[in-house]
Amino acid sequence: MARLWGFFLISHGWTWFFWGIPLLSGENVWSYPNVVFIYLGGIGPPLAGIVMTALTKGRWGLGELWQRLFDIRR
Repeated sequence: MARLWGFFLISHGWTWFFWGIPLLSGENVWSYPNVVFIYLGGIGPPLAGIVMTALTKGRWGLGELWQRLFDIRR
């Protein structure tokens, strides 16, 4: 259960931190530089998945993750 909460906190914390900057600025979120923060926030869930895999499974888990992502025969 701690792994699930870790993933949730990392992914949502990262995402809402970067999405909050353009929202609080009061400007159009699709104007520069706000759009950069929107895209940075969008990588929160995949980043959390990579971080949690590294923390729970180590180097072996990261190797397995990359292999599953990029090896079409697997």
